[in-house]
Amino acid sequence: MQRIRSQFFSSVAHELRTPLNTVIPMVSLVLSLLPKTDPLYERVRKLLSIVHSSSIHLQSVIEDALDISRIENNKFKLFKQYFDIRQSLNEVIDIMNFQLEQKSLTHALLVEEHVPRIIFSDQKRLKQVLFNLIGNAIKFTISGSVRIIVGYENQALKI
Repeated sequence: MQRIRSQFFSSVAHELRTPLNTVIPMVSLVLSLLPKTDPLYERVRKLLSIVHSSSIHLQSVIEDALDISRIENNKFKLFKQYFDIRQSLNEVIDIMNFQLEQKSLTHALLVEEHVPRIIFSDQKRLKQVLFNLIGNAIKFTISGSVRIIVGYENQALKI
């Protein structure tokens, strides 16, 4: 049963990746070709940026589905690397901004001063946690704002 599920996830992931591997570079190309003199430039750029970011997020979700079979087959591994935590936070918020706007919510990102700029962790997994936390906050907030507070204590990131 496990083998069948793994094969199914792999097959579905492949079928979903194929169009994304076309969409992501095409949106990037269109973004680079947009004439800045066009009066609609900012609006189109913003919308295409959301499509681009959302496509990358969808690609990540597909990988998450594959992680289930990796975990079941004891092949799951964290990929730790150095990265800029503030940049990652901003990338996630940029994607989530559309959902915030749809519900007329605002957001506040507060990164405490002592949080290191560069951390050593699994960036993909951290973003996955952020998407889940912020997505749930948006889903369950009726009005007002969503606050994301990032701290650092005992060599651990606190969100």
